[in-house]
Amino acid sequence: MFSAQCNTVLGLITVEISPLERPCLVKSATLIIKSIISAFSFVFFESKFSQKLPLLSESNTITTGFTHDQYFSYEELTASLGLFLKNAVGLSDDVRISERLGLPRNRLRGFKPGQIGPVDQGDDHVGGNYAASLNFSSTIPQILENSENIDFLVFLDAANVWGVDYDSSLDKNGIRSSVGVGLDWLTPVGPLTFSFAQPITKEPTDIEETFRFNIGTSF
Repeated sequence: MFSAQCNTVLGLITVEISPLERPCLVKSATLIIKSIISAFSFVFFESKFSQKLPLLSESNTITTGFTHDQYFSYEELTASLGLFLKNAVGLSDDVRISERLGLPRNRLRGFKPGQIGPVDQGDDHVGGNYAASLNFSSTIPQILENSENIDFLVFLDAANVWGVDYDSSLDKNGIRSSVGVGLDWLTPVGPLTFSFAQPITKEPTDIEETFRFNIGTSF
C-alpha cells in the first residue's frame, strides 16, 4: 500500500493507493484523493476522487468517481449539499453487467436501490455506464428542539443512471427526483434513520419506495 498525507492549516489532504484484493495478488487498484477542509466553524466540505484500474484481473473496466458534500451550520440549523458522479468505461469490450453502475442508497430516496435506469427485455434493471445525483437536506430545529437525540429534516434528491454501451435502446434516460422528510434518532444501539419520500419525476420502469429505514445518519 502506498499512502501520502499532507497536513495544512485549513484541513487534511490525503492521497492513497491501495489494492482491493488479497495482498498476495493485486487484481485491481483504487486511487483515492480525499480533501477535507474546514475553513470556518459554520462551513465544512469533503471531496473524494476515486479510480479503479484493472491490473492483473480479467476485468477490462475503468471506474472513476467523484463525490462532494458540503455542510452549513447556522445557529440550530444544519444543511448539506451533495454531488455524486461516477462512470464505467470498458477498455476493449462492453462493461460487464456485474460492473455496471447504480446509486448509493443515500443518494436517491423515494426509489428502490438499483431499480431505476436501463432495463433489459425482461424489465430487469441492468445498471448504466454513468450515474449522477444532486442532494439537498436541512434539519428543522423548531420540532422537538429540546431533544438532543432526535433531528427532523427535509430533503430533495435528483439523480439519474444511464448509458448502455451494448444496446442504446435499453436506456431509460431521464431525471429522477423526490422530496421528503426524515428523522435521525441517536439510540443506545447506534444512529437510526427513517425517511418518507415522494417521487416528483420518474420513468415508467422505475420502482418506488416511499418509506426507508437505515442504520446511520442522513448527513
